[in-house]
Amino acid sequence: MKRAVPQLISTACFALLLCTVAPRSLSAAREAGIAEDSSRSSIQELIATRSLGSFRVIAVNLLWARAVGAWTRGEWHEAALTYESITRLQPRQEQVWLYAAMTLSLDMAHALREAERPEDASRAVVRGLRLLKRGVDRNPKSALLWHGFGMLAFHCGRDPRNYRAVVHDLGEPLEIASAGLARACSLEPEDYRNDYHLYIVSTARAQQLGARGDPQRALQQVAQARASLARAKASLQHMTEHNAELVDGLPSRFAGLDALEAQLTNDAGASSSSEGERP
Repeated sequence: MKRAVPQLISTACFALLLCTVAPRSLSAAREAGIAEDSSRSSIQELIATRSLGSFRVIAVNLLWARAVGAWTRGEWHEAALTYESITRLQPRQEQVWLYAAMTLSLDMAHALREAERPEDASRAVVRGLRLLKRGVDRNPKSALLWHGFGMLAFHCGRDPRNYRAVVHDLGEPLEIASAGLARACSLEPEDYRNDYHLYIVSTARAQQLGARGDPQRALQQVAQARASLARAKASLQHMTEHNAELVDGLPSRFAGLDALEAQLTNDAGASSSSEGERP
């Protein structure tokens, strides 16, 4: 037993060294503009998992305590790095990917904006989204991660301060959000939140396309929004307990889609007329 204690301590220390030193160096590389190689990340996960064996649980518990402590103190960078370390030990644990991504894209980005470092804040947003995308790639059948990825892209991308950075690195935020939520719907069609949030994103995309002078594509998004809202309504009706306020508000949401469709149809007609009048 006495021999096991030093071994336990040394193994735990090795876990912390393995999982924190490497991410710190990778973080420095990322901040210098160097993208992380996904194959390198996979190799790190494999080494971390197999080298620790049965002591992995102890290492993970230590890292969780460290991450929560850093988050509580508002040390967002430290918390995010530690969460990333946990993903290398437990890449199938869905929640840790969400915690890491939200710490970067929300908490750390907000702190950087408060410190008047807008470019660093936008980089933190993108870094969190990229991290969560890596989590989705590691767990392609996780509706929770697809949903989280879609909603984080929606939330961050709608902020004009982040829009350019997200588009440059990942693509149109609302398209990313729509694709992520559609995947979540296909994996867990009985969860009304997936369809309801897809309705919200599709409506926002329709409004965006309408404002950009593309009513035809906007109308397609309205159709998708209406179908998603109908599925959400059906799922809610099969639940023994549901959000009564949400259910009561569904008729007004359908009415809002009808009004948006009518407006876009008029815009499409006006656009067609103006094109027909051209010599």
